[in-house]
Amino acid sequence: MKKAALLFSLTFVCCLLVFSDDNRKTVAIHPFTGNQDITTVLEDKISNELLKLNRVVLVNRKRQTTETTQQAQAFATANTLGEFGKQMGATHVLNGIVARANIRDRSTDKKQEWDAQITIELSVVDVKTGRILSQSSFSTSQKGKTREEALDNGFKNIVPRTLPFLRNSFPIEGRITQVNKSINSKGITEIDDLLINLGAVHSMKKKMVLDVFEEVTIRDGGENKILENFAGQIRVKEVKGENFSLCTIIGKPREAMQGFFTHPENFIARTPKERVK
Repeated sequence: MKKAALLFSLTFVCCLLVFSDDNRKTVAIHPFTGNQDITTVLEDKISNELLKLNRVVLVNRKRQTTETTQQAQAFATANTLGEFGKQMGATHVLNGIVARANIRDRSTDKKQEWDAQITIELSVVDVKTGRILSQSSFSTSQKGKTREEALDNGFKNIVPRTLPFLRNSFPIEGRITQVNKSINSKGITEIDDLLINLGAVHSMKKKMVLDVFEEVTIRDGGENKILENFAGQIRVKEVKGENFSLCTIIGKPREAMQGFFTHPENFIARTPKERVK
């Protein structure tokens, strides 16, 4: 809708909350289990990829004592992973199991060739509830002229494929903190843009798209439970410093977005889910 001259602008501050400079999750890497020649390498490579995403704070792995590590490896269930996370002071635990590691020499008289078949299973556990939030399996079969080359090719193939899983498991997530509105030529109040509590420190970038969900509280079995209803999408118009970004609504506002006018604090902005291959 084309606007006439701007009559006036209203700024609605949704609530007087003090937002943390860093609302990223704290993650402990549980010692990967399986073939010892491969687990350490995969654990290090996947941990480094997770760190580079800049979406979580990794617990200092030096805090893992030998005793804690041995106990964790021996009893790797959702509940014990949760206990492991509590000991490490984390909110979430990333666990890895190398389920298959077949490295075979397939050389002939005419050709030197090794084959590396690797399967790794990853899971993320919520420390507070002890519940598995996400899990996925990744497999690859790569060749090389030497055992080391075949393994290296396997790592190069499988590690990048875990990135969508890691991004889905640890999305960038924030809240709408301010709604800027104006009245158009027909006297209808419209939303100009939104301010969210995600900025440069959360790797926000101009033109980045986020899904928006409305939190709805329902009674279930005498307890309050929160459901999320998809409300639409927003696009980052400008990153305003370390902790805030200005966004615009993509397309025509959905009916659920009318809640922006009355209770914007109930809306969450989150990076969209990616396809895991």
